[in-house]
Amino acid sequence: MKETFENEYMVFNVAEGPKVMIEALNSRGQEGWRLSDVINIGTDRLCAFLTKRTVIDDPNPKQSAQKKIDDLWGGADE
Repeated sequence: MKETFENEYMVFNVAEGPKVMIEALNSRGQEGWRLSDVINIGTDRLCAFLTKRTVIDDPNPKQSAQKKIDDLWGGADE
């Protein structure tokens, strides 16, 4: 199993209010992004850092070969 992380950021104008920020963060959250940190930029902007975790299963060559044979011959579960 291999684990990777993607990072990105979003910049918000404070004058637009929290509703805009919450909606944007919620929509990114549905895509698997998670809020990591928020910093202020000057007095009127916020920068939100987002992280997305991805897990990749390492292939098992022995199991893959057996599955291929089972699929070709009608499977062992029938």
